Amino acid sequence: MTAVDWRPELLATARKEARRRRLENITFVEAGAEELPLPAASFDVVASAAAMHHLARPAAALKEIARVCRPNGAVAIEDVVASEQDIRARYHNRIERLRDRSHERLLKLSELLAMLGQAGLLPQRMEIIESIREFNEWVGVTRPPLGRSERIRHLLQGSVEQDLLGLDVQGEDDTFVFVQRVAWVLCSNPR
Repeated sequence: MTAVDWRPELLATARKEARRRRLENITFVEAGAEELPLPAASFDVVASAAAMHHLARPAAALKEIARVCRPNGAVAIEDVVASEQDIRARYHNRIERLRDRSHERLLKLSELLAMLGQAGLLPQRMEIIESIREFNEWVGVTRPPLGRSERIRHLLQGSVEQDLLGLDVQGEDDTFVFVQRVAWVLCSNPR
């Protein structure tokens, strides 16, 4: 198994976890997803989890994923997707960028599927999971400064009355709950 990430701190965490679990068959590679320093057709399965929205060039990353996947291999992509409606997608991405400065852009499901096709990958199975999120837990993952957290809270409040995000935001006591759509797409690599 080869684990790739462009952030050394996440690779350090992964190495520590592998040692804790006594896993010795993992190679760790620090690299950007758009230019993988790996040979073509070298993996039976390539997976990407919650990464596409952090990439400036997700289409290039998907082409690289297809390149390193063996012919007839499998590619699994998992990520939160934005609304198909432009205004909702922009609003959602605005909030995500406030929460996490490494956020580039959530893709619409239609964009993700088009990029997979352009990379030569054939979707075989797709599932959309509605993940219920609570504001404090969701913001706590990235711990933005208090001012940004309050700005996000204000923007979510505006989405309670008019569903500006397409996330069915609901006020609950002193917090909010909302639904994020997570796409799971399993593809084959016919090349």
